[in-house]
Amino acid sequence: MGAALGTYEDGSGRLGVSALVTIRGEDGQGPASPWTLALARDGAPLGTTAAYDAHAAYALAAWPDVAPAEGGSYAVLASDGERTLSAAATLETGAPLAVPVPSLSLDG
Repeated sequence: MGAALGTYEDGSGRLGVSALVTIRGEDGQGPASPWTLALARDGAPLGTTAAYDAHAAYALAAWPDVAPAEGGSYAVLASDGERTLSAAATLETGAPLAVPVPSLSLDG
């Protein structure tokens, strides 16, 4: 599991925390079942949970109700109900993660 943190800005002027998360199985593919994502700092859970869909290559999770702490160390937790994975991540700057630009694929 890997995670990168950034800030989330919804247009209201208030910043939250966002995470780009990847989970890979032994075969290198995304998880076969859905996972739940959570954010923690100093062992304390922050905000609500987010979803990581089955077979997804990545998930972009946002916690708009969590104020970002620049330079702060966080843990991104993922659970499928049986296993729990954790990735440590630091919010280096207050810069927002770039909004993904949708594009069509020729191969479907």
